[in-house]
Amino acid sequence: MRSKGTLKGLTRLGGTAVYETVYSPDLLECFDNNFPKRDFWARFTCPEFQTINPATGEPYGATILIQYIPWKSLVESKSLKLYMFSFRYSTLKKDIGKLIVDDLVTLLKPKYLEVEVRCAPREGLKARTFANYAKPRSRYVTMAKARLAAFRASLRAAPKMEELPEERITLNV
Repeated sequence: MRSKGTLKGLTRLGGTAVYETVYSPDLLECFDNNFPKRDFWARFTCPEFQTINPATGEPYGATILIQYIPWKSLVESKSLKLYMFSFRYSTLKKDIGKLIVDDLVTLLKPKYLEVEVRCAPREGLKARTFANYAKPRSRYVTMAKARLAAFRASLRAAPKMEELPEERITLNV
């Protein structure tokens, strides 16, 4: 069980949410993992991620999947939510996954971490990015390579245009 003492230093948990609109990894907070010798997955899904392209002002929507095998620390979820919101006016969608990996690795020093960004279609284009990290010289390096290869394979396995079913749109006027 956790006591208030083990959560000392968490400034966002239990407080009023202040939504920053400028990207800031300083919003992230963590707490001790009570089971650092045990492997387990921590997973967060952000199904309504939104950001504004800083060059064009165009909005982007995405689903972001974050999962990791913690070592000594776990990310505090409210701080993660506020951090995700801080991307609102800050970056290009192609950079988001890599920034999240870098920031969470700096904060948590996990055994393994991966982030997949699934962008909503925009102007006929749909984008997906994947970034991961494994603790150097650990058994997780092999897993990181295999997960990246599996992501690459999933992109190649996408159906060809001629294999896609024809979509019919009916307009009720």
